[in-house]
Amino acid sequence: MFDLSRQGRARPSIAFTVADIHQSPHCRPAANVFTWRSLVADRGEQMTVRTGSCLCGARAYEIDGDIDGVWVCHCSLCRKASGANGNWILIVPRERFRWVRGEEHANTFALRETYAITRCKTCGTPLPAETDERNIYVTAGTLDAPLDKGVRTHLFCASRADWDRDEPDVRLFDERSS
Repeated sequence: MFDLSRQGRARPSIAFTVADIHQSPHCRPAANVFTWRSLVADRGEQMTVRTGSCLCGARAYEIDGDIDGVWVCHCSLCRKASGANGNWILIVPRERFRWVRGEEHANTFALRETYAITRCKTCGTPLPAETDERNIYVTAGTLDAPLDKGVRTHLFCASRADWDRDEPDVRLFDERSS
């Protein structure tokens, strides 16, 4: 039995079993993303639950509801922490996020009072940041299924690395190059 109620959440409790989901004609599974229509239809709501995990699968989470897009932070801290052009994140209200497994696999590095990095101690995947009181900053690359949304906001663009651009003759490959 799954119970999607959350402490402090205004909406009534929604409980169902896996059998309820699979028997519903309105259930549309799409690679770990489920939209349950009939289970909450009496409330006039549609609920989307997205899943995410680290590379080895030891640490996993769920997000209730839709995501409006990806944010990219180009500050020097995010570039160093990611080893890339920045952190690509989803900003999710705390009450819509929950860990489903692997608490013992989290390893947090507190770099300063306002900046910490949490990684899976087995595979090193950067995990969602929980240092904000209101929001969880979910690393976009840890989603298990396509988001079907693009980048919504770029932050700290003045700090963007000078190499964070395509050359005019850039080569693009659908798979690994040979």
